[in-house]
Parts: sequence; C-alpha cells; structure tokens
Amino acid sequence: MTAHPKFIRAAAVAGAGALAVAGLGAIAPHASAASADSTWTDGNSRFTMTVSDATPAVGDTVTITTQFQRKWAVEFIYDVKVLVPSCLSYQGGSSYWQSSPVSKVDPHEATEPGDQAYVKVSAPNVTSWSVPGVGDSWGQARTVSMEFSVTPACATGQTQGTGMHYGGSLGSGTYSDKGPSITVSSSGNGGNGGNDGGAAGSLDFGSLGGAFS
Repeated sequence: MTAHPKFIRAAAVAGAGALAVAGLGAIAPHASAASADSTWTDGNSRFTMTVSDATPAVGDTVTITTQFQRKWAVEFIYDVKVLVPSCLSYQGGSSYWQSSPVSKVDPHEATEPGDQAYVKVSAPNVTSWSVPGVGDSWGQARTVSMEFSVTPACATGQTQGTGMHYGGSLGSGTYSDKGPSITVSSSGNGGNGGNDGGAAGSLDFGSLGGAFS
C-alpha cells in the first residue's frame, strides 16, 4: 500500500526534530576548564607549577600543584610556600604531598597593600619528603597540591600571577613570579546556561503538530 504524501512529509519532519533534540543532548553545557602550567630549572632541579583552571569564575575551586624533579642527588624538601592572588581563599584540609595529606599548613592572607598571600606547607620531619635524583636524567616527580576558592574580591579580567618558595636539604629557592597566571572570568555558569536555553527554544514543536494535520 502506498503511503499518503502528507504522512511521508510529517514523518520526515518528526524525524528531523528528533535528531535535533538528540543533537542538543550531545552538546556539552559548559566548556571544560583549561589548565595552565609553567616549568623552569635551577641547577639540577626542575619545577613545574600547574593551575587546574586558568580562567575560573567567582565561586569556582582551582587546584594548584607544584612538582619537583631532580638530577644526580636526592633532595629532601622541608617546606613549600605557594604564592597566590590575595582574592583566593585556601580550602582547609586540601594540601597533599603525593597522596598523603599535609598536617603542617600555614595559610597567610594578604591584609595590607603590597602584602603577599601564600600557603606554606611543611614536612613532618626532615626526611619525609624526598625527591629522587639518579644520573643525568630527571628522576621521578614529587608533587604538592592544594585547593583555593575564587572569591568575589577577585577583579575580573585582571591577570594575576603565582609563585613558589621552598627550602630543602640542598638549599632553598625563591621563585615569586615563575608560576602560571590566573585571570578570573567575568562570565559564570549562568551565561552558558542561558545560551543552552535559547538553543532549545529555537525548536518550534508546535510546527511538528501542524505537519500531521
């Protein structure tokens, strides 16, 4: 039996609508966070700092990691001070050396103009945090990580740097401006959600009903 042309056209329109709806479901509602990192060397040491989201919005949480690598001789890390923009708020209990939580943590908030905000973490003892170095190639990396929330005090669109100081068995290092930058975004998740709603609204489901009339 031959189908009536009206019903063939209606079925085609309905199928196209279903594909469009399915396509909307495949679209990610928000872009994934883009990390940023910075690597530098000093003698037989190499350092890498990473920010999990270089363009966060107010209310987001970012993770800052500091990675240590060595050549030749092992070094024991005594303490690490991570320098951050003053508008970031340290999340208590978020500091780790490798997979072990750090108990000795000293957060310092900037209270005066020109004051530097930082979080200092210290090893339980002088041999707890070791960075292996064997031969003339880089040894296995060791990492300190900590989390910060982005507060409303952060100026949007303004690029701010990070840095790191540390002390260890082979000396100390001061790298106040070596870390990656953070630029707080002026648009939060609400803006993206509004765009998604507009896309869904562009589908005229009423016209699909008309196709069957």
